[in-house]
Amino acid sequence: IVIPNSVTEIGQSAFRDCSGLEDLTIGNGTLTIGYGAFSDCIELASVKLGNKLESIESYAFSGCIHLTSINFPERLKYIYGNAFVNCDALTEISLPESLMSISSEAFAYCDKLKTVNFSEGLETIGNRAFAGCTKITSIVIPNSVTEIGQYAFEDCSALEDLTIGNGTLTIGYGAFSDCIELASVKLGNKLESIANYAFSGCIHLTSINFPERLKYINGNAFVNCDALTEISLPGSLMSI
Repeated sequence: IVIPNSVTEIGQSAFRDCSGLEDLTIGNGTLTIGYGAFSDCIELASVKLGNKLESIESYAFSGCIHLTSINFPERLKYIYGNAFVNCDALTEISLPESLMSISSEAFAYCDKLKTVNFSEGLETIGNRAFAGCTKITSIVIPNSVTEIGQYAFEDCSALEDLTIGNGTLTIGYGAFSDCIELASVKLGNKLESIANYAFSGCIHLTSINFPERLKYINGNAFVNCDALTEISLPGSLMSI
C-alpha cells in the first residue's frame, strides 16, 4: 500500500487484518494514524512513515508480528497505548526529539526488541510501555523525562545497565521489577521518589547510587535484590 501525500488522516481499523500486506508507505501529508489502523497485519514487514506525522494512535500496529523496519519522523509527538504491542520481530527503534509521550504498553512484549534509542524531548514513559521486552540489554533515559510509569520496564530480563537522566523525579511502581540481569543503575540527581516494588526481584543488582535530592524509598522497592552488598543513603532521605 502507498498512501498518497494528500491523505491527512487514516481512520480507525482502516486496514486492520489485511493479512497479506507486506510493505506500507505513508505519504508526507498524513498527520494521524488511527486506532488499530494496521493492527493484525501479520505479514507487514516494512513501514515508511511520512515526515509530517504527529500521532500514532492506540493499537495502530499491534500484532504486526513480522514488522522489522519502521522509521519515526522528526515531527512525531505521540505514540499511544499498545501502538506496537506484540510486534515480535522489531529489533531496534530510534525515537525522534519531537516525541513527547510514549503511552501505556506502546512497545510491550516486543520479544526481539534489543535497542531503544531515546532522544531528549521525551517527557513521559507510560505504564508498561516496554514491559516484557526480554532482549533489551541497556537503557539510557534522557534528561527530559520527568516520570517513568508503573511497570514501564517490568520483566526486561536481559537488561544489564540502566542510566536515568537528571530530569526524572519519580520512578513508578514496579518500573524495573524482575529485571533479573540488571547489575548497574545510575540514578539522576533530581530524583525524589522511588515507588513500591520499583526494583524488586533484581537479583543481580550490585551497584546503585542514591542522589542527594531523594526523599522517599517506598515499600518493597528493593525487595529480593540478593546481590546488593552496600548502600549509601543521602541526607535528603525522609522515609524508607
